[in-house]
Amino acid sequence: MRKRWWGLGLLVGLLVLLTRPALFSLPKDYRLELTITTDRQEEYVLVVELDEREYKRLENNPSTEILAYLTMARREYAVKMGYRPEIYGPDNYKMVSIRRSSFVVREIDSGRIVFRKG
Repeated sequence: MRKRWWGLGLLVGLLVLLTRPALFSLPKDYRLELTITTDRQEEYVLVVELDEREYKRLENNPSTEILAYLTMARREYAVKMGYRPEIYGPDNYKMVSIRRSSFVVREIDSGRIVFRKG
């Protein structure tokens, strides 16, 4: 009886591991370094760690996948420049105008550049 439960537990664990790999995710593999240049010619660098899945999505469709990170960079830069959400509301990031952006994706372990745009 005990062997049967052990085998069943092993089977269920293996099934979960194969169908939901994100539950057992490994540490982040890549680092995104997004550089924005504002209309004031000031640069701001946003650094975000990416896992394999996020990196592949960014590599396959960079023009749409980067939009969320651009908004994140605008939000952080707006707070840094003094456009606080308490005063300007939740859309405070719209006070920041981006003139140019570029990004680099590096492997965390080696620092090697694996993808670049801009």
